[in-house]
Amino acid sequence: MASALATATSALVTGGALGLGRAAAARIVGAGGTVCIFDFDEEKGKATAKELGASAIFQQGDVRDPAAVAHALEAMVSAFGRVDAAVSCAGIAPPAKTLGKKGPHSLALFEDVLGVNAVGTFNVARLAAAAMANNEPDAAGMRGAASARAFLSRDSSDVR
Repeated sequence: MASALATATSALVTGGALGLGRAAAARIVGAGGTVCIFDFDEEKGKATAKELGASAIFQQGDVRDPAAVAHALEAMVSAFGRVDAAVSCAGIAPPAKTLGKKGPHSLALFEDVLGVNAVGTFNVARLAAAAMANNEPDAAGMRGAASARAFLSRDSSDVR
C-alpha cells in the first residue's frame, strides 16, 4: 500500500490535520498528488491545507456522518477531478481506566471510540469505494484504493 499512497493522484485523508494523517497528506502532496484533508478540527485542518498549498483542500466533518463524507468526496471530484484513494487516519483514544475512582469506565465513551474508529472507518471506505467506481480503470484495471475491497464480491460490477 505504501507505493499506492505515494503515487495516488487524489486522496481523501481522514484525520488529516495532525499526526499520521497529516504526514500521509504531506507525503502524497510531496509525490505530486492532491489531497482532501477531512478532519473534525476545522482550525487545524484549514491550516494544514494552507500549508500544503494548491494541492490540498480542507473539508470539516465527522467520519461517522455519511453526508459530511459524501460532501468531502464531492468537493474532491470538483477540485481534482477524481478520488483515487482513501487514507483513514481519523481515530480517538481517550484515556480511561476500566474501573477508576469515579466508578466503571463510561460505556458512552467506549461506544464513541467504536463509532469513530470502526464505524467511521467503514463509512469512509464504503463511500470512497463508491466514488472510485466512477473512475476509468488504469492499465492494471484498478480504479482506486480503499480498505473496503474485502467487502466487495468478485463480479465485474465491483470497484477493482
